[in-house]
Amino acid sequence: LAEDVYRPVAATSYAIDYFLWFYNTFGYHLENLILHGLNAVFLFSLVNLLTGDIFTSFFASVFFACHPVQTEAVSWISGRASVLFLFFYMWAIILYVRSLKDKRGDFRIWSVLIYTISLFTKEMAVTLPLVLVLYDIHFFGKETFRKKVIRYLPYVLVTVFYLFVRAFMLKRVSQCGWWGGTPYTNFLSALAVLPEYLRLLFYPATLCAFYPSRIVNSIADPAALSSIALLLTVFASIPFVFKRSRIISFGILWFFITLLPVSNVIPLKALIAERFLYLPSIGFCMILAAILALFHRSKTKYISAAAIILAGSIAISYSVRTMIRNEDWKDPVAISQSIVKVSPLNSWGYTSLGSALIGAERYMEAIVPLKKAISLSKNYSSPRNALGYCYLQLGQNEDAVSMFKEAVRMDPRNLDAITSLGIAYANLGSNGDAIKQFNE
Repeated sequence: LAEDVYRPVAATSYAIDYFLWFYNTFGYHLENLILHGLNAVFLFSLVNLLTGDIFTSFFASVFFACHPVQTEAVSWISGRASVLFLFFYMWAIILYVRSLKDKRGDFRIWSVLIYTISLFTKEMAVTLPLVLVLYDIHFFGKETFRKKVIRYLPYVLVTVFYLFVRAFMLKRVSQCGWWGGTPYTNFLSALAVLPEYLRLLFYPATLCAFYPSRIVNSIADPAALSSIALLLTVFASIPFVFKRSRIISFGILWFFITLLPVSNVIPLKALIAERFLYLPSIGFCMILAAILALFHRSKTKYISAAAIILAGSIAISYSVRTMIRNEDWKDPVAISQSIVKVSPLNSWGYTSLGSALIGAERYMEAIVPLKKAISLSKNYSSPRNALGYCYLQLGQNEDAVSMFKEAVRMDPRNLDAITSLGIAYANLGSNGDAIKQFNE
């Protein structure tokens, strides 16, 4: 599906959808919704296995199911890899837990096999062995080091095998170069997005399909300092929390461990994205439900009732916000408009809006956002290429030539811009120049 990801299971799911639904997008969306619902059921089962508490299990799964931050992974058809890998990921964990509780070795074999499927669906599944270690520390008790190694070894071997196959198939490890040009600036820039992730979970009022990247060059930057302070505070409190609530401690560490693959330790094309929270958000939902459960177990009936009312209110507010947010995902124009509304200086958002309007053959309307994108970017070829295409469709060939030349200057290997420049020359009767572009 893309040159920098290797997700054969996700690709196969699209092939099946295409066989069943052809270009009817209803079927593609339906599968995403079904998988998301099943993931919520798996979360209920897992938390119930860990705590035996119906209140915590129910509201953890409800918060996960209706949290607005999930809309990118679920409502966007291209988010399929997120909902599909988590289905296998949660299934594998539950089988592992059941294998220990019921002493069923066959469950562990199935757990390893299903984990393998999860890996070949999306890269974020690599955290599962660490989550299993986390489970053992919190809920399984003491045993010999040898037994632990034997139990974890199949998961580690499968992970190593997957990483080898992925590197072989892609001929690369990272999706892009270091953010800011060095490992140091990459680390600081990635670290600085942590408060934004927490903001999205605690207060998902403003959501954006594309967040502009901010490069942090100094550890003295307030964003970097606040993230470091947050991490130190959280990890210093873990021993205290561990003694008082295993499920809250488990949820905290789940969030940070499962965020690792998208924390740009190995550079990705995005510093931050809402779909990256699909797996880590489970930790947040566990924590929130467990805290409310503490009040629900109060001997004072008013406090217990207040906990239920508050949990229900949170679930309803999440649901309403999710329904509103889903309207943004109804078509390319709507989601692009939502980006520039939230982030009015986002050049990528204006380019996306212009491209969406071109797709709807609204060429005159597309010119305005594309010019805005160009004014906000110095070396971004895409809006120039798109604006050139608008001029080409409107018969303004001289303007088209000017835009395509800029696009080619910024990206000499941009095949679309080179070809379109040839077409614009041909329309002007400059056949020699046109042939030169086509030969190129």
